[in-house]
Amino acid sequence: VLFNFVLALFALGVVYKTTLHDLIKILMIILLLFFSMFMDWGIFIICFTLVFAKYRANRNQQMIAYTIVSMGLLLLVDLGVVQGLPTLVLQWMPIGILLVPVVLYFCNYQAGPRWGGRYFFYCYYPVHMFLIALFAFVWLR
Repeated sequence: VLFNFVLALFALGVVYKTTLHDLIKILMIILLLFFSMFMDWGIFIICFTLVFAKYRANRNQQMIAYTIVSMGLLLLVDLGVVQGLPTLVLQWMPIGILLVPVVLYFCNYQAGPRWGGRYFFYCYYPVHMFLIALFAFVWLR
């Protein structure tokens, strides 16, 4: 996923920080999308990043554009046009992808309490990964 984020950062740089001709920008974005197809999330992260950047000033437009892009990408994965994670269309991941506008709607961009936010997840992530590994080790033995 981190490599996808690096490509998304490059895409933002191409779109917003370069003075190249628009055709060259489009070709560079297509090249970045091509490289991202060989990574965990495929073209999803670059597309979502560009949508959030384009509509960052208007949350309603952001939610609408994200919903349209995510539904389009999920349809393309389902049809086999775009490569995606195998679990993307078979399990619960599409529900998570489509719930983002709900989270955006209720987000007020105010910092929450320090312990319930950042520090909770610093502990939660390694602990839950350890518990999953322990469960797999005991259960699959």
